[in-house]
Amino acid sequence: MGSCFANCTNLKTVKLPKSIDHISGFANCENLENVIYPENVKRIGDEAFKLCKKITKFTIPDSVTEIGGSAFSSSGLTSIVIPDTVTTIGEYAFKDCKSLESIKLPNQLHRIEDGIFEYCTALTHITIPNAVTYIGSYAFKNCALTSISIPDTVTSIDSGAFENCALTSIFIPDTVT
Repeated sequence: MGSCFANCTNLKTVKLPKSIDHISGFANCENLENVIYPENVKRIGDEAFKLCKKITKFTIPDSVTEIGGSAFSSSGLTSIVIPDTVTTIGEYAFKDCKSLESIKLPNQLHRIEDGIFEYCTALTHITIPNAVTYIGSYAFKNCALTSISIPDTVTSIDSGAFENCALTSIFIPDTVT
């Protein structure tokens, strides 16, 4: 779908046909509130809902395996449910989601990419799944995280990953090199 509906600022509701298996193209639809999608969607594309300020909650169907880069960045999300079928979440996927308070990461996620939660200033808690081996640059920069436990599977934490967080405690396992 590319960016075929980007900047449609009056768009409030979208109902996608069953033939769609990849959602994208709604960046900067600032009044978009409701997206009705088929259950066979496999990918939420890059910048799919970037700057969609009225999307506050989103449940990703079990058929999705990938969330693209900046897919929900600067959106109005307060919470999102990501199924365990998702194995990849792109860089900056939730960057600047300043109202995002809760998120459950999928158990099969292996990498927390660069800037994925950067400037999520309402995010106070997150559980890193045991499959994660890498935490990218600025992944949690300027979040409100107060404590975090990093699983033994993590071997690499990149620069600025927790920069300017409100951390009072952190557990870093011996596996981190």
